[in-house]
Amino acid sequence: MILRCLVTTVTRNRKGQPIRLSKIVAEDPIKLGRSAECTIHLPDPRVHLHHAIIRFSDLGKLYIEGRDAPIDVNGEPVNRTKLRRGVRILIGPYQVTPEPALDEGHDFGLAIELVQAVPEDLADLRQRSRTLLSDTWLSKRGLAWALFLLVGVMSLGLPLAYARSTLSRGEGAPRLPEAVQWVAWDALWSPGPLSSAHQSLTNRCDACHTVAFESVKDAACVKCHNAAQTGAHARDPVFQAAVTSGARCSECHRDHQGEASAARVDGTLCVGCHRDLGGRFPASTLPRITDFATNHPELSPTIEGIEVSSALKAPAREPSGLRFSHKAHLVEALRSPAGQRTLTCAQCHRPDVRRGFEPIRMTEHCSECHGLEFEPAITSRRAPHAKPEEVLTMLREFYSQAALRGADIDVTLINDSLRRPVAESPRIENRRARVWAEEKAARVAKDMIETRVCGQCHSISRGSAPSTWVVRPVKLNRRWLDDVDFDHRSHQQAECARCHDVASSRASDDLALPTIGTCRSCHAGASSVSGKVRSPCEKCHTFHQHRAIATNLPGSPTALIAAPATLPAHR
Repeated sequence: MILRCLVTTVTRNRKGQPIRLSKIVAEDPIKLGRSAECTIHLPDPRVHLHHAIIRFSDLGKLYIEGRDAPIDVNGEPVNRTKLRRGVRILIGPYQVTPEPALDEGHDFGLAIELVQAVPEDLADLRQRSRTLLSDTWLSKRGLAWALFLLVGVMSLGLPLAYARSTLSRGEGAPRLPEAVQWVAWDALWSPGPLSSAHQSLTNRCDACHTVAFESVKDAACVKCHNAAQTGAHARDPVFQAAVTSGARCSECHRDHQGEASAARVDGTLCVGCHRDLGGRFPASTLPRITDFATNHPELSPTIEGIEVSSALKAPAREPSGLRFSHKAHLVEALRSPAGQRTLTCAQCHRPDVRRGFEPIRMTEHCSECHGLEFEPAITSRRAPHAKPEEVLTMLREFYSQAALRGADIDVTLINDSLRRPVAESPRIENRRARVWAEEKAARVAKDMIETRVCGQCHSISRGSAPSTWVVRPVKLNRRWLDDVDFDHRSHQQAECARCHDVASSRASDDLALPTIGTCRSCHAGASSVSGKVRSPCEKCHTFHQHRAIATNLPGSPTALIAAPATLPAHR
């Protein structure tokens, strides 16, 4: 049980009138003493560090007990006494008087007053025990100069000698004493920890700072980060040279800022170039961009490796090779063999361990309604979801076995009665069974592939040879905004339909990407806005990559603009 005590400190003015200052303390038990950790601090050298404690007994009564020393109760030293009104308790020079609780905010009260002043001889002893700096052979000025010189040698002289010396690095290092070969004195000047990618270079300043007291050169960066690995901002070398003219790697990558990435993330570099592309690159027709919230083009999807310009009036479409309608599937009480179903987006679109979605598979997502049965009257077997030739082979095997077993699949009508064919010689019967199996498999395959099953979802054409078909390849793009570092997981709190309007989509070629207005409903620009996510350039883009931009739809002549496009994502 936590004890709550109203502690009242009593002092007296010149006329001897009491001045009371109260506060509530809570602890179990309540400790009194000179130690700073005590609940009630009594700062006097005549009080022991942990002089006494106050706590409840097993019977629920309050008691005060001496710890490091006895307590004085009514003039007699005792180790333990009941805390009650009218008792006079002395703890060193302090008089502790129990008081009743005034309200429900505390359990009891204590009035504490210093009744025995510090004796004069104690004050004199304290005065005589002090030794001033002026009483010694040291002086403030001399000590200050000594410390100044020590700091100068350790923090400036030795690091400077290390940075200038040829013996401290390279081939001269083995000639140094072994005890100091690996001491990097210039590491004393480090303004902060390196990024996580450069942790292995700690205390190896010369790996990047090849010339003392000069900024890091690009040559030091490309020793590890070559252009083939990092990529460029523009596709054309002329534009790339114009972008990076006079610029250095260290202008965008600043290390010693902590373990996070060394890349600058303030967005000013992006806007500094993209706010006036026409002035810097007269051949570029890209729009002027200053801020996502106020001046940013519409989102541009990447289709078949080409980024389609947002300036096109017609909506972007991507042939997928499928015949699919979201509108036909996102209805209430959809009929299926298992009964009525209501499909949701999450049943087919499931996030993967990365930033995209798992592939949509026929066997997992479609087979419940779109079955591949071919003889449901006599077998529950289904045709495989495979190439047409594999389906035809499986059907030939099935009907060949059925013919050898004499299964009642095809019968004739004789005198208004169902009759099996008349028995013939084994050779003729085998030949007839083989022909029947081939013809039956071809008919069933044609019905399944062209009309009843496969043709419902796929674009199918007849092949050049008999009983062959060509199925248009299915292309399910998992990422349309290649120039944007987008993560669906960070948006999972939003409803799918808020960004993707597919309820009225009748074709699988519809991209149904959100507009920039949809994004702006939650994302602000570089400035903070209440209720929105601050989104400067680096929120969605990074520098080292390039995507071509098409000014026409796929299938028509495309004109590529070899200039800095939207700042692409570095993946």
